[in-house]
Amino acid sequence: IRDVRVCLEKLRLADGERPVGIQIYGAQPDVMVEAARIAEQAGPELIDINIGCPTKSVATCSGAGAGLLRDPERMAAIVDRVVQAVDLPVTVKTRLGWDHDSIRIVENARLFERLGARALTVHGRTRAQQRKGEADWEWIRRAKEAVSIPVFGNGDVKDPESAIRMFEEFGVDGVM
Repeated sequence: IRDVRVCLEKLRLADGERPVGIQIYGAQPDVMVEAARIAEQAGPELIDINIGCPTKSVATCSGAGAGLLRDPERMAAIVDRVVQAVDLPVTVKTRLGWDHDSIRIVENARLFERLGARALTVHGRTRAQQRKGEADWEWIRRAKEAVSIPVFGNGDVKDPESAIRMFEEFGVDGVM
């Protein structure tokens, strides 16, 4: 939304890139609506809301990405307003929770579905874990069982065998 040349260049899509989604992130509902509308004009097949980035600059300093997991009302407002603002399907990528004591992925999955998200990608770690430790695929299964929208599993999918295992043992609709 800041008219940064590098970001705007990323919105130019080539025919061979399809299907393509554009992921947006931010901490303010009005800003996210504006970002979604700009992204929609680029002609992707979907808009994805990032509620999973664990980096300090995004999650802690700006309250965006996984930082939204600490502010459920703002998180819900962003998803709701973005879904209402665009004609494209809206998806969400998120984590299990902020930390081990605040895992709310099942409740959040239901919330995102109720607000109109068309699919969900779940990274099987908390924000506190960053990219360390082992992803907990059991929580991904619980999220999948709680909703009717497609759920994609993310985290520790390192080879074809782990991707197959995530499909067969944890029931996901896709892997990332």
